[in-house]
Amino acid sequence: MMIIRRPRLKEIPEVKAFILGIIKNDFGYDFNPEWHWDISDLVKTYLTDTRSVLLIATEENSIIGTIAARPYDKNYPEFKDKYNKLNTLGIWRHYIKKEKRNQGIGKKMYAEVEKFAKEKEFRFIYLHTQKTIPGSKEYWLKRGFHITIEKDDEWQTVHAEKILD
Repeated sequence: MMIIRRPRLKEIPEVKAFILGIIKNDFGYDFNPEWHWDISDLVKTYLTDTRSVLLIATEENSIIGTIAARPYDKNYPEFKDKYNKLNTLGIWRHYIKKEKRNQGIGKKMYAEVEKFAKEKEFRFIYLHTQKTIPGSKEYWLKRGFHITIEKDDEWQTVHAEKILD
């Protein structure tokens, strides 16, 4: 049976290893402190701030998925007058174990984050992904996000938002 919950402190090394393993296997690169600073201290970034959250999905005591969210902390010039740490929750580290994908696990995990965002009275949920990640854009569109900007930069970045009721 799958369970979605916050990780226990003793599980943080396993959560970190899971996330870094997905990044390595799916995207082909190792830890980069500039891109992955939040992974260095998952507890401080996601577990001690009451407006942040880290969830894991487990099955038979094994991690099969993660999702994290924190108040918007980016400095993209195109959003400087729209998103801030008070009105926007940013989605991060949403990964599902390869053999468990397309089974509704990610959808259930995201639903918990959206519920959290509403409880904390955020107005927007923001995320970015890349056009090069198969199915990612479509996944987020199915969750009610709309694309705000698509770039043809080196990362093929897609910025998306969901306005909360």
